[in-house]
Amino acid sequence: MKRLLEPDGTFFLNYDDGHFRISIDPDRPKTWYPALRVWLHNKLSRIIAATGNIAQFQCRVEKSELDKLVELVGLERIGSFYSNLRCLKELNKHIDVEKRTDLMELWIEFEEALNLQFLKDSNYQWGDSANLWRVMGSRTVVLRQHKENYRDII
Repeated sequence: MKRLLEPDGTFFLNYDDGHFRISIDPDRPKTWYPALRVWLHNKLSRIIAATGNIAQFQCRVEKSELDKLVELVGLERIGSFYSNLRCLKELNKHIDVEKRTDLMELWIEFEEALNLQFLKDSNYQWGDSANLWRVMGSRTVVLRQHKENYRDII
């Protein structure tokens, strides 16, 4: 990514944590098996990868580890925001198809307002300390490459 990014270019790196937020609805037994299967896969993923089978490996991305990588490659974090509010994601499934665009526009505006007005540091949980991370399973980090760092990689 760094080689392809223009000097002073901006890159949006998105991480969706949904595969690690397993919920089982007691009233919907048909959802139990798939949820438990994902949970078990997450638990065994490191062991399976250690045997050489990395194709199915997945793990939660810790914000602190991402920050170290960003610094290591010489990029600058110029912002971050959280999205994918679970209740609105679920609501979208139950809205008439012709109204979904309207809902998505409101959804984006609402999440932008939450990030602007209410984003704050909180207790570290699930690899991140942002309070919005508890309810918004998608973290986007906005990165920039400086012109002076651009020469280092060509």
